[in-house]
Amino acid sequence: MIAWLKWAADYAIWDLLNTIIIFISAVLGFSVIFWTRKRVRNLNFFTQRRRDNSSYPLKVYIEIRNYTGRSVVISSPYYKYGDLRPDPNARGDSPSGDYEMKFPDTTQQELREVDYLIRNGENVSTWIPIDQQHTDQEVDEAIRNRRVAILYCMCTWLEEKPRVHKLNRKI
Repeated sequence: MIAWLKWAADYAIWDLLNTIIIFISAVLGFSVIFWTRKRVRNLNFFTQRRRDNSSYPLKVYIEIRNYTGRSVVISSPYYKYGDLRPDPNARGDSPSGDYEMKFPDTTQQELREVDYLIRNGENVSTWIPIDQQHTDQEVDEAIRNRRVAILYCMCTWLEEKPRVHKLNRKI
């Protein structure tokens, strides 16, 4: 055994093992920090097209339902459009293509909140404004193929030890 240890030291086997261990640890660490989820079980998204006579006449309505067994805070939400064009009045950062997603305030009349607590068994609704020049068939096709937009947000699960996940969800 001692001879093998001397041989391993002579041929830098220990350095190689240390390098492999550090590399594996770095990959695992980065995956925990930067890994995003595409889906959270029982955090359900329901989408449908809506037309009305509001400031944004065509929109994709989104209802987020929480049946995970825990309360969750949705924060830092934004989205990027997919196959559909944004409404000309949509609020966002033009150079990056990031658009604001907001949730209803306490009156449930206007979308003003950027963070939202969804208790287990509750839901929240919001919407994405779409260019009204799109036909209903185009919007329905984009919804069916989940190509309206990609929603980016942070989900903080309220538990004894809160957990945070990045969520990238195709809408």
